[in-house]
Amino acid sequence: MCIDESMIAFQGRLVFKQYIQTKRHRYGVKVFKLCVSPCYTLKFKIYSGKESVVDKNDSVSSRIVMNLVDEYLDFGRTLYVDNWYTSVSLAHQLLERKTHLVGTLRSNRKYNPDYVIKKKLKKGQVIAQKSSSKVMVLKFKDKRDLHMLSTKHTDNMVMVPRRENKSKPEVVLDYNRGKSFIDLSDQMASYGSPLRKSLKWYRKVVFELLLNTSVVNALCLFKKTTATRIKITDFRSNLIKYLTFKPNMNQELSNKHVLTTAKRNRCVQCYLNIAQEKGRKYSQSHCKKVTTKCFICNKQLCVPCFFVLHKT
Repeated sequence: MCIDESMIAFQGRLVFKQYIQTKRHRYGVKVFKLCVSPCYTLKFKIYSGKESVVDKNDSVSSRIVMNLVDEYLDFGRTLYVDNWYTSVSLAHQLLERKTHLVGTLRSNRKYNPDYVIKKKLKKGQVIAQKSSSKVMVLKFKDKRDLHMLSTKHTDNMVMVPRRENKSKPEVVLDYNRGKSFIDLSDQMASYGSPLRKSLKWYRKVVFELLLNTSVVNALCLFKKTTATRIKITDFRSNLIKYLTFKPNMNQELSNKHVLTTAKRNRCVQCYLNIAQEKGRKYSQSHCKKVTTKCFICNKQLCVPCFFVLHKT
C-alpha cells in the first residue's frame, strides 16, 4: 500500500487551494490517496483546510495515515509513505496493528537516533541502527544524504546494474517500487481526462473521482480478470459505448423518423424553398449547410425542416 498526495488542477479562488511544486499541476485541490499495486485507489481524503490536533502526541500526518489505512490493518501488509508522514512513533503504531512501514525520513523528526542522523558519510557509505522493536533507521550517502525508516528491512546492499554495478540499500529500491503506485494512477487518469479549465472546483473534484479514478480502478480490475492488454483511451471509449448502448436502438431507428449525424451538406428542403423563390443558382450559394439528416428518408435536413416534414 502507498499513501501520497494527488492534485486536482484548479487555478481559481479557493480557501483551501494548495501548492505542491513537485506535482504536474502545482495549484489545485489536494487529495490524500491510498493506492495498491499497480494503480488501484482504495481510499481517499480531500484536504479542506487546517485541522486541529486534539492529542499533542499525535501529529496531523499520523492521523491522516491511520484514518486511511484503518480498514486494511492487521493483515501483515506494508505501507510506503514519504517523509511528510514517516516517523518513529507512526512506525510503532503500525507495528502494533501488524503492519510494516517503509518511507523516507526527515532528519529533525522526534525520536530519531542521533548516532545515525549526525554521522558524516562518504559517497556510497551506509549506516543503520535497529531498535528492539524492529524499527530500523538508515542513512545512505548518494548525491546527498538520504534517511530511510523501515520495520521490515536490514542494511543489506543490492547491486544496481544500470548504474555501472553500483550498490544501493535494498530498502531504497523497495521504496522506489512501492511509491510508484500513486504516480502511475495519476498518469493513467490524465489520458483522455474530461476535466476542463472552465469547470467549478467542486465539479472538477466529482469528475476526477467518478470519471478518472473510478475508470482507472475499473481498468485495473479488467486487466487482472481478463489478462487483456488495452490502452486506457480505448477502454474509456468502450466504456462509453457500453453505457450508452440500447439493445433495441436499431429497431427503434428502423421504425421512426429520427435525426442522425452526417457529413456537412445542404439542407434539401431549404434548398428547394429558396430555389422556388430565387432560382437554383442563388440557392446553391445561399442555402445553409447542416450535419443532420433523417435516418429513414436519408435526406440532409436542418432541425426546423425535419419537424415540418415529419409532423405527427
